[in-house]
Amino acid sequence: MEEISLDGITYAVNSINSDKYGWIYVSLIPRVDITRQTRALWYYILLAVVMAGVVSGGFIFYFMKKNFIPIYNLKEYVKQVVTVPQIEKNDIGTIRQVIQFLSIQNKELQDTVKQQEAHYRESLLRELFHGSNQQESMLIKEGEKVGLVFNKAKYVAAVFQLDMPGGREEEIRAVFEDIAPKTVTIYLYFGPGNGTLNILAGFDPGKEKYTTDFLKQTMEVLSHGRKIRCMAGQGSVCVSLMEIAKSWKEALEALEYGAVTGYGVYNTYQVVCGRKKNCYLDYSRLHSAVLRRKKEEVENVLEQMETTLLDPELSLESIRRNCQAMVFTLESSFRELCRGNKEMIWKNPECSTVQELFQWAKTVSANFVEQLKDLQEPDMLAEIISYIQNNATSYEMTASAVAEHFSMSVSYLSQFFKSRQGCTVLDYITGLKIEAAKGILITTDVTISEIADQVGYGNQKSFMRRFKQVTGMTPGEYRKYYRRQEE
Repeated sequence: MEEISLDGITYAVNSINSDKYGWIYVSLIPRVDITRQTRALWYYILLAVVMAGVVSGGFIFYFMKKNFIPIYNLKEYVKQVVTVPQIEKNDIGTIRQVIQFLSIQNKELQDTVKQQEAHYRESLLRELFHGSNQQESMLIKEGEKVGLVFNKAKYVAAVFQLDMPGGREEEIRAVFEDIAPKTVTIYLYFGPGNGTLNILAGFDPGKEKYTTDFLKQTMEVLSHGRKIRCMAGQGSVCVSLMEIAKSWKEALEALEYGAVTGYGVYNTYQVVCGRKKNCYLDYSRLHSAVLRRKKEEVENVLEQMETTLLDPELSLESIRRNCQAMVFTLESSFRELCRGNKEMIWKNPECSTVQELFQWAKTVSANFVEQLKDLQEPDMLAEIISYIQNNATSYEMTASAVAEHFSMSVSYLSQFFKSRQGCTVLDYITGLKIEAAKGILITTDVTISEIADQVGYGNQKSFMRRFKQVTGMTPGEYRKYYRRQEE
């Protein structure tokens, strides 16, 4: 780089020229500017190096202090021991104290390492159950670091729901380890929900039945030997770690069916996934029995419903919908019965199984009927309502038919009914038909035409028109809306 001086200022000269086109470009930069910029650049580089050194030194100091805290504690303890008055010193005693101190520190360090490994094991298992983004080879390497050896040809996931207080997790682990055959490798972790135990079992080809039998045997030991109520679900067998998430989701679905089979039953996805049957229960009988305060009849109706819902071919969704409809029918019946007579406090049930739910329903119904036994005996209105409810879905159910049944004129029946019930006989019948249609819509996939026929409408268009007048939606819209709400 050439330099020239102009008016006492030194410039650095740079030039670019083109022989082809015959032009030349010359730049003059004061030398002092170049020196100043170069010096500033070196200052920035030096500052960055110093800051990096300070930050790195801080991290190194932190991790060294964290990892070597037992050594630091030992140093402080030794200083404390050797500085006691000479008269109190005893070489053997001092050595003994140091050894004891080292043992304590070593045990604490081992416990910390075990806790960290256990936490990472659970984290890795959770990742497997929920679906991992890592490659299978990486999962195997990560597992080996914390004692998870994925060397089996096949795997299956299972979920146990344990009805027990907290603090018994180690006891449960010990039961599994004692019963597990040598050919089966098991890994456990308790989910965030109280009593939910997630299980991953690995086994060799041909040992699938042994694995399922082992899990069933473990549940029996927990149920009968340890007095822990439990239900379980098992997913499908998989041959890759990447398929474990699918098996776990299937196990959860099988576990949910425990609400039907009850505690102490081991459900497998292969069995429950084939249950597709739907059903619709007639809740008008239950409603009528409650309004007439017939305790034995209410109990009989509930028992028949329970028996129907325990059909092993029914889908879980159909059972849920019918149970919800049963609870809703009881609540609405009790409120109607108590209206103007007694204040009612309603509390939704907290039940785990269908059997528990229906036992609750029987108890609640009996209590309500007993509390209201001092009311006046059902009058003519109650008899009329009962008759309409029992025959609401019949084609022949009209105001004329009701009047004829009770030996009344249509005009007198209409005046009598509306003055006490607040609506016309036709509106009441229509309301019952629409409520029955709603139940079928939300619990089955029956066509609109078939539903119209079932609830006593010979004309589908007439049914759809009346349904929209009452609900503001067509039957198809109502079905879609209700199912979206459930999702």
